[in-house]
Amino acid sequence: MEGKVSQIHTFSKITPLQKLNENFTLAECTVCGCGKNRNYSYISRETIEKEMYGLNYLPIVAHLIERDDGTGVFIGGHDYTIDENWNFKPLTQVVGCVVNDSFEFREIEEYGESVTYLVCKCILYTEHVPELMSAIYSDDVYFGESMEIEVKQSRPLAEDSNYQEILDFNFLKLCLLGMSDNPEEHTEPCFISSKVYKPEEFELDNSNFDDVMLKLKEQCADYFALRKEGGNAMEDKKEMELEQEPTVEVAPEVEPEVPTEEIATTMAQDIASGTVELEASEVVEPEKEEFSMTYQQKLDAVRKAVCSLCDDAHDYWAMDCDDNYVYVEKYSYEDSKEDHFKCPYTLDESNGKVTVGDEWVHIQPRWLTDEEVAALDAMKLEVTALRDFKRDVEDKAHKAECDAVLGEFSDLNRFESFRDLKAKAYEFSADDLRKECFAIRGQYGSAKTVKAGLLPNTQESTSYVDDFFRTYSRK
Repeated sequence: MEGKVSQIHTFSKITPLQKLNENFTLAECTVCGCGKNRNYSYISRETIEKEMYGLNYLPIVAHLIERDDGTGVFIGGHDYTIDENWNFKPLTQVVGCVVNDSFEFREIEEYGESVTYLVCKCILYTEHVPELMSAIYSDDVYFGESMEIEVKQSRPLAEDSNYQEILDFNFLKLCLLGMSDNPEEHTEPCFISSKVYKPEEFELDNSNFDDVMLKLKEQCADYFALRKEGGNAMEDKKEMELEQEPTVEVAPEVEPEVPTEEIATTMAQDIASGTVELEASEVVEPEKEEFSMTYQQKLDAVRKAVCSLCDDAHDYWAMDCDDNYVYVEKYSYEDSKEDHFKCPYTLDESNGKVTVGDEWVHIQPRWLTDEEVAALDAMKLEVTALRDFKRDVEDKAHKAECDAVLGEFSDLNRFESFRDLKAKAYEFSADDLRKECFAIRGQYGSAKTVKAGLLPNTQESTSYVDDFFRTYSRK
């Protein structure tokens, strides 16, 4: 599990806002919906709220594919190729970025039900990728959109185990998807209402359009100024905020002499290379929640550790595991023999690292039918009941023996040590208890009182007359 990264692709659409100039086109994107997704993932609004600040300056990519008949290009999706070293290489290129701090939640009706969507503003680099605008679907809806994320923590959804609930993730990029009436050039989104469109509030005749554009230009100029000076945008922003008085408003420095083309090119290069740094004031560090690993995550981590034991002579596979032991199948290539072992392991859930112990115990797995398993379970229950009955009988017999021993030494009741011994008498065997009782008796010099009686007179009572007759009657 250590270093393991999972990704899921979710889908939405991009619709136009306005063409700002020959270089940029401002658009709006419904990124993803809260709840169940058609790719069987589930993301709650709370989880999205924790991670949505990662959208700031997030790159937007697209794969532009030339048609075989030479009639132009269309948009692909998350397309990759494999190089000569069997490494995955993306075929997409950076075509825009998300506008900083422009996201909000919006209710959208889908099939009669209201679904909450995360929406953001974005800029398309239409000058640097002029063929991009030739691949739009319509003037109202440009492209589909796919949100690519790095899943850091997930689990089966409690209400529906068919879905995987995403608990923690990072935004990686937004990818344009082709929209077309031609099925071969169309990608159906997982989020039904995700799109890029043109909101009414940003029409050219709207009074707030100039204010929005001014704010956007100031953000770009501020970013470029910090980058040109070679500083760290985040650290410089922190220092600027510390130097400002709470009651003083300081306008960002604008460098009008910097060409717009240079700003767009520089930002696009930084976004593509992953070197864009967000302003500290725009980054909200959500409180990280700690989750216990699921059974499947533990098993995957254990299997990875067990498989690392494989060598040229043996192959190892973790069949199952519990909290303390892993059950391993060992295969020997030399004699094609399989053995099974039970061994301890430890798991560090902070990094998913598993350490397999050295005490391997040989075990004998058995494959049984349902009827055999039921019969075996019935026998186990019967044996358990017999063992409990035997234990009860033996306990009663033992207590009776101890009570009999204590009765023999009832004269010691006046001593505290004997009373203490009686309180824990059942912890001793009958012989050991008797020895303890004798020890107490010897300690206090106590002995049972024995009543002495007169021996019975077994001699016959005689007189002188009787003796005379006995003597002379025989003569």
